[in-house]
Amino acid sequence: GSAEGDTRREALAAALAEQGLAHEFFSANDGQAIVARADEAVQQAQRTQGMVAAVGGDGTVNTVANALQGRPVPLGVLPAGTFNYFARAHALPEDPRQTAALWASGSAQPVQAALVNEQRFVVDASLGLYPKLLRAREEDNARLGRWRLVAAWSALRTVLRDNRSMTLLLETSEGKQRIRTPTLFIGNNAVQLEQFGLPQAQAVGGGVLAAVRVRPVGRWQLIGLALRGLM
Repeated sequence: GSAEGDTRREALAAALAEQGLAHEFFSANDGQAIVARADEAVQQAQRTQGMVAAVGGDGTVNTVANALQGRPVPLGVLPAGTFNYFARAHALPEDPRQTAALWASGSAQPVQAALVNEQRFVVDASLGLYPKLLRAREEDNARLGRWRLVAAWSALRTVLRDNRSMTLLLETSEGKQRIRTPTLFIGNNAVQLEQFGLPQAQAVGGGVLAAVRVRPVGRWQLIGLALRGLM
């Protein structure tokens, strides 16, 4: 709905026309609408034996990837989000003309997806404090703008309000382990894990995910950790 979005849409339409690719746009004005629109787009692509493309960030890509479950439709991505971890990990261009040329080539590559509660994720999944921090940050960003101080305030109020640890039973190739942690993060994207400074980035891929947990710590240590993560 932004001016930038309109400009991107026009540029992509021109690039697709240049490649002789027939297309239809499915727009969503909010996060809830994306799910329904993604499903409509995938159904249309299946009927026409075409492909479906996600123009947005990792959340949009993830939503469309879920709509593809059980449907033999290829997925294209034009990165237009904040971090674009999926696109960066797979060296996908941000330029609409390069992207349209890539789609026109018809060359598809397999990518690794994982499941949690029958929901696909192509970048990450998390439990506990981390998703609460992100949710609080997005709420505050919407009201106050995207500033580092806003991120710091979000972290502080979230940790002070809810810093409980969870008891989890973790089952891996090495067996079962009962753990206590305020948050569990499952990574499926080497670029994101490298940016976090985690050595587990080298292991992701080929059927392997990275599970990262925070050891139970005191409230002030947890506040410091949350601030470092959000900054």
